[in-house]
Amino acid sequence: MAYDFPSDKLDKFMLRLPEGMRAQIKAAAEQNDRSMNSEIVARLKLSFETDEVFEGVSRDDPLSMMRAGTKVMEATLKSFEKGVRLLEIEREKDEEGGGS
Repeated sequence: MAYDFPSDKLDKFMLRLPEGMRAQIKAAAEQNDRSMNSEIVARLKLSFETDEVFEGVSRDDPLSMMRAGTKVMEATLKSFEKGVRLLEIEREKDEEGGGS
């Protein structure tokens, strides 16, 4: 019997990586507790979001660049805070369940 997985319907893209980058992706994925695919997607998403923030910002205007950079840092901080909260919830569940 053939199984139908949701990921089978997602777009696939073959990619050539420079030497050593696969190891970097693997290490980052392990550190962030996600798959290599999820690590690549998260980093691409952040790159596009950063581009959107800096769109139309003049590189000759330091104040505008700083404001745009601040927006990126705020978004990153919110994402980090969300991750911390999820870890706190996991820890609370473990403690309630008598885990270590």
